Amino acid sequence: MSQPEAIGLQEAIDIMDQSPWQGLADFDALAGRNAYQTYLEREAAAFE
Repeated sequence: MSQPEAIGLQEAIDIMDQSPWQGLADFDALAGRNAYQTYLEREAAAFE
């Protein structure tokens, strides 16, 4: 099984589909933070 290509944090945030949450009132304020948290969780999972 091959490893996925590593990408940086900003690239991961840029390609993450957050469209299901765009209708939420605080979407613009929280979108980057939520993407960052998701990135950290997925990165940590890669080491499990």
